[in-house]
Amino acid sequence: MKKISLLLITFFTCMMFATIAYGAGIRLDGKVQNNLNVNDVTSDSMLIINLSASEVKVLNEKITITLDGANWEGYGKTGSIDENVTYELTASNVMKLKVAASEETLKSGYRFKIPLKTKITKAQKSIVAVVNYGYNDISESNVTYATCKYTRGYLSGSVKSRSKGDKIYQRGNESSYNKLAIQVAPSDASAVKNGITVKYDGATWSDYSKTGKVNCDKSTGVVYEKLNDTTIRITFNEYSTRMRYEGYTLTLPLTGTITGEGEIKAIVDFGVDTIENSTVVFARCPDGELSIRAENPNTQIDYCNKLSNIVISDTSTQGYITNTQFEVQLNGIFHFTELPNIEATGKFKDKCKIQFKKNSDQKLVITITGKIESGETGEIKILNPIIQRDKSNNSSFKTVEVSFTGEGWEKYNNTTKVAEYKAGVVYNPPIQIKVSSSTNGASSKYSALSKITLSDNTDRIYKAGDKIALTFDNGFNIFTGGKLPNVTSTGRFKDKCKLTVTSSGGCITILDNISGGSEGSIEITGIILERNSTSEFKSINVKVTYSGEEDNYSTAQVAKYSSLYTSVPSTTTTVVSTTTESTTETTTASVDSAKTIKFKIGDTNYSVKGQNKELLAPPYIKDGYTMLPMRALANAIGITDDKISYANGIATFKINDNVELVITKGSSEYTLAGNKVNMSTSAEIKNGTMFLPMRDLVTAMGITNDNILFNNVTKEVTLNLN
Repeated sequence: MKKISLLLITFFTCMMFATIAYGAGIRLDGKVQNNLNVNDVTSDSMLIINLSASEVKVLNEKITITLDGANWEGYGKTGSIDENVTYELTASNVMKLKVAASEETLKSGYRFKIPLKTKITKAQKSIVAVVNYGYNDISESNVTYATCKYTRGYLSGSVKSRSKGDKIYQRGNESSYNKLAIQVAPSDASAVKNGITVKYDGATWSDYSKTGKVNCDKSTGVVYEKLNDTTIRITFNEYSTRMRYEGYTLTLPLTGTITGEGEIKAIVDFGVDTIENSTVVFARCPDGELSIRAENPNTQIDYCNKLSNIVISDTSTQGYITNTQFEVQLNGIFHFTELPNIEATGKFKDKCKIQFKKNSDQKLVITITGKIESGETGEIKILNPIIQRDKSNNSSFKTVEVSFTGEGWEKYNNTTKVAEYKAGVVYNPPIQIKVSSSTNGASSKYSALSKITLSDNTDRIYKAGDKIALTFDNGFNIFTGGKLPNVTSTGRFKDKCKLTVTSSGGCITILDNISGGSEGSIEITGIILERNSTSEFKSINVKVTYSGEEDNYSTAQVAKYSSLYTSVPSTTTTVVSTTTESTTETTTASVDSAKTIKFKIGDTNYSVKGQNKELLAPPYIKDGYTMLPMRALANAIGITDDKISYANGIATFKINDNVELVITKGSSEYTLAGNKVNMSTSAEIKNGTMFLPMRDLVTAMGITNDNILFNNVTKEVTLNLN
């Protein structure tokens, strides 16, 4: 007897261990998500699959996971689960797994997790993941990971765009129309057996006869009666026990005629208080239009000009999904010189950003940054964009147009006039300027400049009275002492020029008409530059502009200057504890809050002279250097948007009428007044905003190091404008 007992114990022990070794199966890690609807996405659970060593060898490419009531929405066609498991979707709801690893890894079996990132496709009570190992001697495993609101109506098909008066679909071609699915749980079957009504909001059941049959998966005795043009009532001539224990699904073709605007709905009323109505949107009919216009399409432009505001208007109440895009493209030989600002109102307020289309300064892209619900109209204004014609193309245009594409409830594609172009305007390069050598003025009051030569061998035609302006950097002018500089003209300019001195420099007046196509030059000697500024300058430039071509000019460095910057202390101060970027030593500095600019790392909010403003992208740290937004700082110190341009990755800032700061995206140097200056790290574009290293940027803007405060604790940057 003892022997028999011992044998039985041994046998059952072996069987137990054999079972454990052969298949640990599958289980759910995480919670079951309940009361979901069709199109909801699951993400709170994952499958844990345990394989024994013997199973790993035979299951290499045999395991499939089939979803009942869902699809693998969050997965691509192929991919990896972990370093040893890859997958392929052989159908939207079927995932095939491959386990491949070293024998050492697999000798004791293998365990891995699969996140259940799936989308509900059927409103059934249980959403199940079925694991099939592909062998008859290994049973499949079923796991319920979600449940649905079983009693409801939902759309089988997609929401369509329609116009008022359109047919929804003609009956008779089942592949061409949407269907309304009505699912009833077993517990609710008896409650609704007396009838369900389906009412259209914005359409009529024009294709339905007075009575007819309704398709039901559990019975053929389901019929409808059309109570009026907008309402159908469904009743059951046959009510089975199977319905009560299993529930049922009705399918109703959504056909008829659109009579309303906005969202077209079918409302399912189950006739009992314990079951909520279901509202299904199956079509959208625009109640307005999406359009584009220029506020002044008759704006006259020639070579480089500012347009009136371009307005994208949506008078419909349609909503938009996140990342919907509008594109605005210039025609012909025109391009945007910089990224313009936008102003959004109505439903678009705080939901838009603008950027250039990749590798194109002819096309602007406006992106919807957050979901916009239906129910409101709105506008997006592109504020006074500056455009310029291609310098290498002299084609004639009568109008400047933009093409516009967008997608909401339907697709839009149209073209509109934004300006009038002066036909026949021919672009000529600017008058060339050459300085024989750059004078080193140090900090002296007066400096004698070297010879300045202006030349022009283009087809430009000069008329008597035309002027060529020489403008020196702000703070400098020509000193005469009673004697004008000498002017020598040659070629087509010979004996046809006169120099006068102005407050900002000099002016050459053309005394007679001059034809184009031949060479000519104007040499100016004996200029004495007078300095009227204590500001620090690294170089002094002269700008040459021909009357009527203010945007078409040339510049050259004429002198080098340097002196200490003297600031006037403020009387109203607060003490700020700060830390330099390069050390952790805490210092203090007096700061007048009404004369400061404040930024904070990672924060899109900033302040200028006590007033709060918002950035498109926040400051950040790169390679240990604080990166600040170029345009925001430029605006804060008084450089307006009309003095800032951006094209082909190059940003140009007019510090004053005569000094330009030029920065190229990705470059670790900038050009200021013609001089190249190395930076700590390269310039970058973030969300359409150019960022530069803080100390390089503020130095270029004329703010000295003793006016830069960096709080290493709060990560706040304070710039003193004194």
